[in-house]
Amino acid sequence: MSRNNIRPEHCPWCFSRRDEIHQRVNHQAQENAEESENVAGGALVEVEKAVREVLDVLGLLTTLIYADFLKEMKQKALARAKLGEEEVLQKIETRRVARMNNNFELSDGIRGSLALQGISLMDVPGRNTLWRLCLPSGDTSLIFTQATPH
Repeated sequence: MSRNNIRPEHCPWCFSRRDEIHQRVNHQAQENAEESENVAGGALVEVEKAVREVLDVLGLLTTLIYADFLKEMKQKALARAKLGEEEVLQKIETRRVARMNNNFELSDGIRGSLALQGISLMDVPGRNTLWRLCLPSGDTSLIFTQATPH
């Protein structure tokens, strides 16, 4: 198998690193919930470190620029969810308006629908809604996080 054909599902170590990242991000978020913006930034730093480590072990660090890797992962995950980025942003805006109008049934429905498609939403009080790609099964492993304006 060539280096370009290595995929994460071929490497149990990648899965263990992903699980470790997930646990660290959740632990950090729980301990520092009042500092949501700092938690999100810290979580991304942890993810970047772990992704670089995985890429290095797979021998791909020198062939991929990290930003390109994230962009590629984001596009693949959106394609898997059969969604475009604009569609995700539109649904987040529709959900925001529904929440403002106390239409929590619609708001929760949008969140649930996106989760089934592999998009997890995180509401940051007084700030932006963060969206991140996750496994459609509901696993909220942080793959990519994108802030959307309020």
